[in-house]
Amino acid sequence: MPLLAQGCTDIESDAFRTGDFDAPDLGPQADPFDPDPFSNNLDILAPLAEFSTAVQIKAALTTQSIVRDEQGCSVPKSLDVGVGDQVRVSRNSDEYALYTVAEKRKQDNPNGVRMGLDARLRIGTSDQFPATLAIPVVATDLTDAQAKAAGELVERLVDDGSNTGLVVIALAVIFFLQNGDYVTIDFWIFEKRTTIRWSILMSIVLGIGLDRLASIWWRRRRSKKDKS
Repeated sequence: MPLLAQGCTDIESDAFRTGDFDAPDLGPQADPFDPDPFSNNLDILAPLAEFSTAVQIKAALTTQSIVRDEQGCSVPKSLDVGVGDQVRVSRNSDEYALYTVAEKRKQDNPNGVRMGLDARLRIGTSDQFPATLAIPVVATDLTDAQAKAAGELVERLVDDGSNTGLVVIALAVIFFLQNGDYVTIDFWIFEKRTTIRWSILMSIVLGIGLDRLASIWWRRRRSKKDKS
């Protein structure tokens, strides 16, 4: 019986000898000298996590503090997470959110995680549902766009201006206490020796008083003009 075998030749073809041929497109190739050749290809990265487990999301009890908290959840004692930890809860690859563990309950089932209505709505449903709970690893070196492409969550500090008033008060107190040198104030026929801080305080009080008197005079004058 004749046998068929693939033959080979040691004769170079004209195309290979001259280099006149089209190489097949094999896609982006890894650099052999790059210690992390896929670090820039975020599409192949999965969300980083220390651990993940399947859980059942349930409604919070009316006696729980998280019942109206859209950022908090409670977990069973069996889960290896602590109060204050941040966990990622995912319904699927497109619906997930970050929550803070506010309570550990020994009364719940080993996979029962409780949330209030507002917290469940953050993942797109008001019902109870199966999910995956994970403790995420913080990806601090990613931009917002890179984190979105890699399925990661980023945390940013946003100043809403609520502490601006406290900062101004603190600076005013420091300024007031540091200016304790004595000065002499001449006012008309009066002369007073006092500290710089008290002279500044008196000037502010006098300015406010004069402003109020001027405002009262202007309103009364305008009122009389309107009546006439």
